[in-house]
Amino acid sequence: DDLSRAGGQLLFDTASRWGVDTEANYLHEQLPADRCDQLWLGDANVVYRFAQSPQLQMRTGLGLNWLSDEFGSDFGFNFTYGGDFFPADPWIVSAEIDWGTLGHAGLFHGRATVGVHFHRFEVYTGYDYLDVGDTQINSAVSGVRIWY
Repeated sequence: DDLSRAGGQLLFDTASRWGVDTEANYLHEQLPADRCDQLWLGDANVVYRFAQSPQLQMRTGLGLNWLSDEFGSDFGFNFTYGGDFFPADPWIVSAEIDWGTLGHAGLFHGRATVGVHFHRFEVYTGYDYLDVGDTQINSAVSGVRIWY
């Protein structure tokens, strides 16, 4: 329908390979009769970079999922697994899945992107799939990442 989403993700990684991965998304749907539905959805995870090389880095972790809307909030468990592949300069291929619960519902979120970097900036595009309970939202995504 008339659904829009804006979001952001922060991955803070350390030399010890431990880090924090968090994401927040705002979803807004325009309904008939000038009504709308909106919510915030996200996760927060402690992650560990278990594999790394000049061409690849992989991480996994555990955390929680959260949802907040006009009716209240829900929380659940999250498992995350993802990585970045650097096939040739300036290309970056990234993928991540989140799998867990949100209240009594199951949650699966997957994203894959291809980007080009210049200095510390990456411009990317890709595909995003979200499945919460009986609701599935899939969409093209694009954005900018800052690598430090």
